[in-house]
Amino acid sequence: MGQRRGSPTKFIVPAIALLVGCGKESTAVNPTTVPAVKTVASLVPAVTDLIIGMGARDRLVAVSTYDRQRPDVASLPKVGDYQTVDWEQLQLIKPSILVIDIQADRRPAGFNERAESLHTQLVNITINRLSDVFAAIDQLGKALDLPQQATDAGRTLKTRLDAIEKRSADQNLPPVRTLLVVGESGQSVVGPHTYLDDLLKAAGGVNVAAHLDQYPQVDREMLISLKPDVIVQLMPDPSPQEREQAARAWRDLPQVPAVAAGRVYTIDSWYALLPGWHVADLAEQLAECLHPPTPSSSPTTGRGAP
Repeated sequence: MGQRRGSPTKFIVPAIALLVGCGKESTAVNPTTVPAVKTVASLVPAVTDLIIGMGARDRLVAVSTYDRQRPDVASLPKVGDYQTVDWEQLQLIKPSILVIDIQADRRPAGFNERAESLHTQLVNITINRLSDVFAAIDQLGKALDLPQQATDAGRTLKTRLDAIEKRSADQNLPPVRTLLVVGESGQSVVGPHTYLDDLLKAAGGVNVAAHLDQYPQVDREMLISLKPDVIVQLMPDPSPQEREQAARAWRDLPQVPAVAAGRVYTIDSWYALLPGWHVADLAEQLAECLHPPTPSSSPTTGRGAP
């Protein structure tokens, strides 16, 4: 049958056309104007964790050499760390964004120029305090053009942390004098103005090292003088040898109240020292150490979700 007079063939447009409304003309979209989905290579493990936590795992195209502990990024290429960057690998990947934790005045010569040659935007994110975690989520939301996802993620995380803090307050639980220890030696501890100190407060603890530096080294005499009622060692995925060394560190310190009371706990989750999406999980574990459900509760060793 021949074409019928008046058939609307002149209004047929390519599939990429955008229908703007009934009775209005369709407007064709130029493919070159469609914004590309931004991809990210993260050299900061905490940021990798935040990107996944805010539901943007599909944007990750590369991670750092320190992201080896989590299975959900095992398939991604490792492109360096805060000291070295695999620019050849990045040349092949060509991420839209490279997340770093290197201030502009500390970057190696040619660092910015190499990123510019790849048309890769440098996003510097430093996390020291708990508030920095939320600032990083907002920064990532803007960089990846995902502001709503970032807002939702930040709200979810804050709700969880607020609930932990409120639980201690509602139960009228007294603050527990606590020493946070990093690693197995017992000599590296957590001081003030750190995200770990912030989490300890949210969990219902008071930091006995609050008058020291941020991450000071302490000797036996200092450990005894701090008189913590609870000691929590943060050791991500320790080996059996590291566990034994950690236990050995306290055997000859019966003068410390936490040791005498058998209240030396270990948190061995892979994120135990990561200021990322799992900070609320860590706060939950700290709260359990400080106020266990029963007096006979065993030390916390929870691993949490990846």
